[in-house]
Amino acid sequence: MTINSEVRKAGPFTGNDTTTVFPFTFKVFSSDQVGVVLTNDSGNERYAVQGTEYTVTLNPDQNTSPGGLVQIPVPLATGHLLTVTSHVPYLQHMDLTNHGGFYPAVLNQAMDRATIQIQQLAEQVNRSVKTPVSSGSTPEALVNELLTGANVATAAAERATESANYVASQEGNIATVVANIPQLQTVADNVAPMGNVSANLAEIMAAHIYISNLANGDGAANVGYDGGTVRDVLDGAKSFSDYDALRAYSGRALSGRIIAPGIAGTFQLDAADATTADNGGTVIVDGAGRRWKRQFSGPAYGEWFGIVGDSVADDTDALER
Repeated sequence: MTINSEVRKAGPFTGNDTTTVFPFTFKVFSSDQVGVVLTNDSGNERYAVQGTEYTVTLNPDQNTSPGGLVQIPVPLATGHLLTVTSHVPYLQHMDLTNHGGFYPAVLNQAMDRATIQIQQLAEQVNRSVKTPVSSGSTPEALVNELLTGANVATAAAERATESANYVASQEGNIATVVANIPQLQTVADNVAPMGNVSANLAEIMAAHIYISNLANGDGAANVGYDGGTVRDVLDGAKSFSDYDALRAYSGRALSGRIIAPGIAGTFQLDAADATTADNGGTVIVDGAGRRWKRQFSGPAYGEWFGIVGDSVADDTDALER
């Protein structure tokens, strides 16, 4: 019989979680010559196993009604693909002998088989990478060029995405610059007066030297103190209104003075002590959990702890401290 179609493939069919039967219309000689390719939603494909993952029912007369049906046991998942292919072996079964039978049906089948085999090869070649007849390049070289181009394009896309994200993150700054263009113009208008800087360079350098001297070991002498660094002087110049003000403190000063009447005194930070409790008189714990200790010699005074001693107020808590 004649082969009236060049089609050697059916599909790909798209899964919908419902369909289990898929038709094909190309001639084969037995059901084992029908292959099924399954493709998942990531694009990875594999050949299914006949008898386990699919079965084939051929139309009774492959000459007048070629093809049949492929059936799978469970519906094809949404996003997955199924393709039916032709797998007629590349063999020649006709054997003509001298003085033997010369049957048209045998010749027709042999010619059909050869045509089908050619169509199978053509279907595969049509899916392959090809170069022009006059090209000196090989398909392998072309594939490598395409892969290299794809990698370059992917890297460029990633850089473009990073740039776009950065621009998006700077939208607020860009808007601020745009909003301040008038102020930038003002700066430009005042460039000329900046020439005064050159005229006053000597005074600027003198101020720089003075500031540098303040940072020296005896820099405090430059501002009326008995030597020492300015930082040391400032670290010890902190004052607090009362105990609660000291308790709320978490700054960098190393010593300070409480000025409230009755509890006034100098307190020194003891960075090595992390356990002594706040007794409300000689040890105060600040907001950073550090211990400040009253600097004194001789006896401690009850008023430091809040003792009134007027025979009216209850001094029990203060005495217990």
